[in-house]
Amino acid sequence: MKNISELEKEKCNGCSACFNFCPKNAIVMQENNEGFKYPVIDMEKCTNCGLCVKSCSVINANFQNYPPRAMFSLLWQKIQLEKKVLLAEFFL
Repeated sequence: MKNISELEKEKCNGCSACFNFCPKNAIVMQENNEGFKYPVIDMEKCTNCGLCVKSCSVINANFQNYPPRAMFSLLWQKIQLEKKVLLAEFFL
């Protein structure tokens, strides 16, 4: 899965993790008729870095057993490390 757009809307829990972790601001949370929010990706901004997929608790079942704060902390640390790696690769 390259980005979060491949996730079925019915499975999304609307947590906005993908929106918050997108380094290119390519994701907006859009409300449907019933008030549920789903991610919508601007493919012109998206670089398919995969951070949205890695931050998704629905896709990453191993994050579902953690309390929300612990999960966020683990994800934040992991994603910050990945951003540093991507940045380092960019300048090589």
